[in-house]
Amino acid sequence: MWFLLKGFVHHSQKQGQNLKKVHPAELGKTALKQLIAKTNLDVNSVDEVIIGNTGNPPDAVNISRVVALNSGIPLKTSAYTVHRNCASALESISNGYEKIKSGTMDVVLAGGTESMSQMPTLLPKKIPRHL
Repeated sequence: MWFLLKGFVHHSQKQGQNLKKVHPAELGKTALKQLIAKTNLDVNSVDEVIIGNTGNPPDAVNISRVVALNSGIPLKTSAYTVHRNCASALESISNGYEKIKSGTMDVVLAGGTESMSQMPTLLPKKIPRHL
């Protein structure tokens, strides 16, 4: 038997708005800490953390590990990042579901974090530079 414990959505905004300077690891940490607090989850019971992220920042290439540790998840708990354009968070949730369903894990925290405002925008050369 398995259960989806709780879902939590952090504020979503358009690129370049109020959260443009907030690091994606900080966004993920905020959401994960709120989820842990709202569910009164014992962080020692967490088997794994899986976070989806398409644009891994250079200072947090395994952003899932960074988010987990900064959220109070113990060092002993494994964490990995999923990269799947436009579906990274859903893929991480799917991976967590499969691990719980198979009986290999009991508690998996899964979701996604992203800051498209901090992603470089690459334009084709044919587009004028003055845009």
